[in-house]
Amino acid sequence: MAAPQAPTPQAPASPLRQRLLGAVDLLRAIRRAWVPLLVVYFAYGALGLIDISRDFWVKESLRLSPADLASLGVWLGLPWTIKMVFGQLVDSIPLAGSQRRSYLVLGAALMATGLLTLAGAAGGWLVFLSPGGLYMLGNLLLVLGTVLQDVVADAMTTEVVPRTNPDGSARDDTAVKTELATVQLLGRLALSLGMLSVAGLSGWIAQFLARETVFLLGLVIPAITLVAALVATDEAHEKQPPDWRILGGGLAFGATVIALALTEIPYAQEIVFVLSMTVIIRMLALVTTDLSPDQRRAILATSIIIFAFRATPSGR
Repeated sequence: MAAPQAPTPQAPASPLRQRLLGAVDLLRAIRRAWVPLLVVYFAYGALGLIDISRDFWVKESLRLSPADLASLGVWLGLPWTIKMVFGQLVDSIPLAGSQRRSYLVLGAALMATGLLTLAGAAGGWLVFLSPGGLYMLGNLLLVLGTVLQDVVADAMTTEVVPRTNPDGSARDDTAVKTELATVQLLGRLALSLGMLSVAGLSGWIAQFLARETVFLLGLVIPAITLVAALVATDEAHEKQPPDWRILGGGLAFGATVIALALTEIPYAQEIVFVLSMTVIIRMLALVTTDLSPDQRRAILATSIIIFAFRATPSGR
């Protein structure tokens, strides 16, 4: 008998083919329950649609100095520094009986109001504040809406992965961790896709459309989020009791910031910077009491880096 022939070795797939196959596998892994979450991340990235028109409008009409813009950037970055307070709010206080959908709707409403405020300022049909004041108000509403949606999306990232099988038995821990990592990766990709999808479009419409029209066109972004909120499954979540040390401290901090912003106190921004850092360190101490000292130090170091990044003016 003739000796059996050894199988012919197959040539390894090219790097491009491997990437394409990996992308296909990643898309196949998407579950229906993940789609609203990914849409929220996409909409967050696509909000860049108005960025170039907003920058041009500031330079053309508002005549704000670089120092003024840097000052506004400091105030507008504050909601991100107390994101933990928003997280506590979403997890402990249901809104209209919902801990996820209703907050997504509220975030979309804040974003839409902010866009309408910018459109009214650019078009001249809102005059209850100066154009600079309307610019500040509109951007603050946009920031509050995006922070709120980001908090809800982060919470949903861990909740869309089931921990039990249909028969009620516990799922394999490795499978759960794999799906959690996949959801987080897809969320980042959806965010990047949203940013890339409007990168060229934002510059093109800034050349041909009026600033007011661009801001009104931006209303499609909160509309996308609203659709995602309406189709999302708001499953029952274990309601956490409010931690009034965090919520109360956040409200007191917010009231202090508003008071400083509306007054002419010298070094108001420096005072807010110190207060922000103090509040963050205190809140981190409260929520990490059950962790080891090494873990607490790592979280503290990471938070300081993120805080410094968020507190740095964007230079617009």
